Amino acid sequence: MQTKHEKGRNTSLYKKSLKRKTNSAKVRISNKAKESEKR
Repeated sequence: MQTKHEKGRNTSLYKKSLKRKTNSAKVRISNKAKESEKR
């Protein structure tokens, strides 16, 4: 069983990684939009 501190650290890391994933996805979408606008 994990201690409270370890669990909290893991969840914060997990949230950070999720945020990074969503940010990269948003960037990818916006890049696609910019490319389509150029055409």
